[in-house]
Amino acid sequence: MAVEIGPGEFFPVVGVGAHDQPWPQGDQFDPELLENGDRRNVLDHYR
Repeated sequence: MAVEIGPGEFFPVVGVGAHDQPWPQGDQFDPELLENGDRRNVLDHYR
């Protein structure tokens, strides 16, 4: 699996990238996070 590095990102890349479509439905899902992923610097098990 290739990791894409975005502007201002460096190795190692943390978090997850965009979710594949079709996106899950429901109010609990954030469309912005589904589209862009979550690269905040937190451990994955806290997401």
